[in-house]
Amino acid sequence: MPEQKPVDTPSPKGGIKLTLEVGRPWLVISWALFIFITGTIAGGAVLHLWRPGPPPEPMESPLPRDFARRMHRNLVLSDQQTKEVETIVARYEPLFRRTGDEARAKLREDLEKMNQEILPLLDPRQRAIHQRKWRKILRPPRHHHGPPPRLRN
Repeated sequence: MPEQKPVDTPSPKGGIKLTLEVGRPWLVISWALFIFITGTIAGGAVLHLWRPGPPPEPMESPLPRDFARRMHRNLVLSDQQTKEVETIVARYEPLFRRTGDEARAKLREDLEKMNQEILPLLDPRQRAIHQRKWRKILRPPRHHHGPPPRLRN
């Protein structure tokens, strides 16, 4: 079969309209279907490969072990001293968490007071922009599972 070539035909709006005469429409449809199916499969594979896995199991806090390990390294503690330091730090950890939670709550309260003083100074357009950004600032923190990467074994 002779090769299909583009055909120049006059356009009703002036100029030349370029068209391609297709002798086998099923061939064009087959290629379009092939490209669509291939793209669907490739897209599904990419989504499957990049899908995050289940969150890791919560770990016990690394604080006592990490703190004791650093003291062991910096002060050359004995194994017995290191274990005792771990025990002491583990006993204080709930206090640290509670203090941190209280500090975050107080900070949030103070930020809200400050915002209430700022809002009357803004015109409606500025207020709308500020409120959108403010919601992002006050968004609760994302909860990560396990310790930060620098503390992982």
